[in-house]
Amino acid sequence: FTCVQMATLIENAQPTMPLVLLDGLTPFYDENVSDQEAIRLLRLAVERLRGLGQAVPVIVMVRDPPSGNRAGLVKLVRGVASRVYLFERPKRARQGRLF
Repeated sequence: FTCVQMATLIENAQPTMPLVLLDGLTPFYDENVSDQEAIRLLRLAVERLRGLGQAVPVIVMVRDPPSGNRAGLVKLVRGVASRVYLFERPKRARQGRLF
């Protein structure tokens, strides 16, 4: 699933029922797509989501990018959110030495 397909899917979404996107940014993290193109497509998608949010509830779940170069994408989505909930990964517990 590519970021172009995700942007198209969002653009064509109809405000007839609540919209939930699970892991909605993953297609935009594709390293085969330039940073500029990923940002351009995400901006279009975010504007459409903002419009849809006027008519129906919209929930977008995102995770941080695998590398730091696309961290701005999360900020772009968070910038238009009416509510933000942060879930941090639990820290791995270190097993103590047995002997």
